[in-house]
Amino acid sequence: MEGGVRMYNSDKWEDTTELKNKSYTCGHCGVFVSPSYGYVRNQDYNHEEYAEEYIAICTNCNKPTYIDVFEQYPGMKGGFEVDGITDENLNSIYDEARNCIEIGAYSACLLCCRKALMHIGVDCGEKEDLQFVKYVEYLNNNGYIPPKGKSWVKKIKDLGNEATHEIKIATKEDAELAINFLGMLLKFIYEMPMLLSNSKNK
Repeated sequence: MEGGVRMYNSDKWEDTTELKNKSYTCGHCGVFVSPSYGYVRNQDYNHEEYAEEYIAICTNCNKPTYIDVFEQYPGMKGGFEVDGITDENLNSIYDEARNCIEIGAYSACLLCCRKALMHIGVDCGEKEDLQFVKYVEYLNNNGYIPPKGKSWVKKIKDLGNEATHEIKIATKEDAELAINFLGMLLKFIYEMPMLLSNSKNK
């Protein structure tokens, strides 16, 4: 292991070629890597050969990623990891929202973020089967939303409503904004109390 990243021998993949000056964040393991080996598809442009497409082998997880001039597959998950979420359904819906960004399903991401707010409300003590706005009010009235975090929740709510009720295509920017705001809210409600509890037990 070098610098916390596992190094794999290229002989696990056959007939690879050396890749130079190629760096990316692996969509499989989430680690930023500079692969040494992979597969290249060269293109001829004005009689000069250059690599337009290639498959890079991650030096951390040894899995392949297809990369062209504009995109990579699989892409990167949206948002970030959040620890301390005890409700499995909530954890699943948050992970689903992150995966939606990875595959470019931005409207689906917004719907998941909106649904996650309902899961948070129920997990924090509100009744099930209420109108969506009731969960937002409950979280706000019971101190689960930080003072400057009300705008986060409102943005998630508004973007989710647009994706649900309006004929409008969600953008990558909309989805990334919603998932990042949701992630920060989850950290405030779940991860920070967990860290405090762990420190008291030491």
